[in-house]
Amino acid sequence: MVLKELALGLLGFVLYKAWKIRRNFHSINVPTPKYTTFLGHFRLVDPLVASIDHQKEMKGIKTFKQRLIFFNALVSYDINFIREVLSVQNLPKSHTYAEIETWWGKGNILTSQHENTNWKEHRHILNPIFRTAAIRKLRDIFQKHSNKLVKVFESMEGKPIEIQDIIQKATLDIIADAGFGYDLGALDDKSSDFLTCLKEQINLLSSPLVLFPYGGHLVKWANRKTRKVVDDVINRVIETRIQRNSKIENQNEEQQQQQVRDILDMMLMADQSYDIETLKSDLFTFFVAGHETSASSLSFLIYELAKNLEVQENAFHEVDSVLQGNPPSSDMDLMTSLPYLMSCLNEGLRLYPISGGVSRTVSEDKVVQGIFIPKGTLVETNFFLCQRDADIWEDPNTFNPSRFGGKQPSSNEFFPFSSGPRICIGKNFFYEESLVILSSILQNFSFTLEDPESGQPQQITGLLKPNKVVIKLTKRSKKV
Repeated sequence: MVLKELALGLLGFVLYKAWKIRRNFHSINVPTPKYTTFLGHFRLVDPLVASIDHQKEMKGIKTFKQRLIFFNALVSYDINFIREVLSVQNLPKSHTYAEIETWWGKGNILTSQHENTNWKEHRHILNPIFRTAAIRKLRDIFQKHSNKLVKVFESMEGKPIEIQDIIQKATLDIIADAGFGYDLGALDDKSSDFLTCLKEQINLLSSPLVLFPYGGHLVKWANRKTRKVVDDVINRVIETRIQRNSKIENQNEEQQQQQVRDILDMMLMADQSYDIETLKSDLFTFFVAGHETSASSLSFLIYELAKNLEVQENAFHEVDSVLQGNPPSSDMDLMTSLPYLMSCLNEGLRLYPISGGVSRTVSEDKVVQGIFIPKGTLVETNFFLCQRDADIWEDPNTFNPSRFGGKQPSSNEFFPFSSGPRICIGKNFFYEESLVILSSILQNFSFTLEDPESGQPQQITGLLKPNKVVIKLTKRSKKV
């Protein structure tokens, strides 16, 4: 009898939720692509493919609604709508971030909600650490691993190679070293439990479970052993560093700054009371998010340079004339000294933004750009489509770094790092790291595309990455 009542109660709840979702869907006053009665717009395909299909079907309508299994969504690549969602109204992050937080750790800078006062204080502490002047102190680390990458490429000269995995190893080594002084040895193909378990944790980003309620708990439980291996290493590093810093706390600020080696040192010196669990969660977040995004963006850019040999020649000319065959000096402002290379990076980010878009949740009934959005609706901003919008960009699908004229594009129309208060804190780290890696590669090699099927963008749980990038490297004589 009790089981029957429970079953009837559960059925009633499900039917009520389905009715409410349907009612709210019809209250959103925008068009919708075709959908099925039971699954709505849910499709077992790459979300990027689905969004491009919907764009074609909607024929110029840039904001439209979708019915998904558990909720309704409002999707937009309208630039004014995106600005209002991210910068003006700054809507809360969606449930997906909460699911990721269950296994990344509470309170980290990426997944925690900004209504939380702790997030604002946390961001205030971290902002100075990720300013360009601070990140420039890590340039020797960037250069050391870029030199290693060049050596690896030298052994593969003249052969077709798939570069994405190799660059990912380099960015893994960089974030481990620059993040907390750990010698990971990914480029050296070192084998360790930490590296194996870390890669497994990184691959969890593509798990579809994080899209569903309580999916993050399932991911955390199923992969608890590999996460423990990663946590044990990070904990040991943090404990050792705290002990070291306690011995120098009586030194003056200048003496302390001379001993700063990495981001962990900067974080501990910025806030001596940093909560250990939050610190561990932040380091894990920087590790997972930082290397994957850099590797994918650099792979996309190398793909475009291999296709566009005139652009590649222009990049050679700038790097040769500015650097004169040497690595950049520690005091050089790379972003202003290499304006054409910066434009290449930004054009790559325009065509292939780090994230295909970001999701927000409406926690109460809202009106955005004249559109009524009921409480509980997911709002999806689509950067990939917005940054290829012909109403904003001339020849939007053409790789053309000259469109920026060596200047940084306006944040009002350029969203590869998101926008508003939640703009990616690692933006300057990305630019500094990428300019060092790219200039090192361009000083040493020219490259051509070997597989025309390369460079197809795929969206894995929000992040864009190429299907593959196969090129052939040819050694250049250094220009001095």
